Amino acid sequence: MAYIYENFDKSLTKDRLPGWNNSLFLYGFSGLYRVLAGRWRDNSSGPMQVFSGAMEKEKVHFQAPEASGLDKEMQRFLEWVKHNTRLDLVLKAGSILPRCKNTRQIKNKAK
Repeated sequence: MAYIYENFDKSLTKDRLPGWNNSLFLYGFSGLYRVLAGRWRDNSSGPMQVFSGAMEKEKVHFQAPEASGLDKEMQRFLEWVKHNTRLDLVLKAGSILPRCKNTRQIKNKAK
């Protein structure tokens, strides 16, 4: 995490973003759930979901689109971050690293 704080002024790139993600999930888990840390998600375990609630009683708040278009969408997002200089930096940061109430809210649901 120190790397993120020390290099906040560097451009966000396709190579740096997975590194940030990997630093959040060092061991490849979010709570009890395995996550694909440090790489783009795929559809091997089903769609990525944002959820809350106890195990087996989760409430899904968001389900991501298929991963097949992810590379193209991430390139569009990175271009937006690079060229949108009018947006407040705090708001821009919030769009990059979504805040969750607990670490169990983001998972690649695999049963």
